[in-house]
Amino acid sequence: AKEDEKMLRRGFVLLCALSLALGACTPGKKEFSYTGAIEEWTAPPAGCVVTFSVWGAGGSNAAQYSPGGGGGGFVKASFNSAGQTLEIMVGQAAVGTLPGDPDWNPHGPFFGGGGQQGSNFCGRNGGGGGRSQVAVKGGDVLIVAGGGGGAGCGKGAYGGAGGAGKHGGKGGDSKSGEEEQWSEGGFGADLNTGFAKWDGAAGFEDGGGGGGGWFGGHTGGGFCQYSSGGGGGSSHVHSELTNVIMKPGKPGPEGDAGGSDDPNYADSAGVGGKAPVQGGGNGRIVAEWQ
Repeated sequence: AKEDEKMLRRGFVLLCALSLALGACTPGKKEFSYTGAIEEWTAPPAGCVVTFSVWGAGGSNAAQYSPGGGGGGFVKASFNSAGQTLEIMVGQAAVGTLPGDPDWNPHGPFFGGGGQQGSNFCGRNGGGGGRSQVAVKGGDVLIVAGGGGGAGCGKGAYGGAGGAGKHGGKGGDSKSGEEEQWSEGGFGADLNTGFAKWDGAAGFEDGGGGGGGWFGGHTGGGFCQYSSGGGGGSSHVHSELTNVIMKPGKPGPEGDAGGSDDPNYADSAGVGGKAPVQGGGNGRIVAEWQ
């Protein structure tokens, strides 16, 4: 009887040890960069908590007056992993138009829903940055970080910033010091409305393109020095995620990405375009688990 009791105790101890081993999580980290395609990734097994740090891409600058593209938004949140297959999308930065590029040949749209540049009637306006996104394959979208808006050709026509939650930033109005002509900047998207679900508007006339997001930002409009900047895209976090941090980017001319103080931030991720490069910074996603 005593031997049987000992065996039962040993079996119980082994069962407990096995249960702990199965429930344990080996900490890890994975970084995702822009590739132009959705990447499938198998999340860690049950027992792990995964924290994503997500940056939307930056909008591009306009060479005339250089008002600056908007910086992408930032979202950080955690979820309980169970080995799900996730779809990872890292937003594309809007490309800047450089000297030597033909007019009437706008770049874009950009991966992640960034709106293309306007008509370039006066040349060199900006496009919107693409959103970065984490979703369960065949299921819910977990995180979206909005892209920054593109700059218009006008004075003060900066790109609006990618949003933190409900609102993307409004693009800059354009005003001339010599004549009372101006156009209003494109409105940023919010949690429920925008130019379109996911996609920012293409630049209208010489206005900047809207940033991609949960909803995309609107375009500016107007010609030449009277054109305005595009609005930023909005961000989103699924209601079941925890430890949520959301920070908007900054509009041009600063154009800083939201969350640039986060330890996982990498130089130029999500920044709005500035002279002389003009183009913005691609998005970025980092997954950490423990």
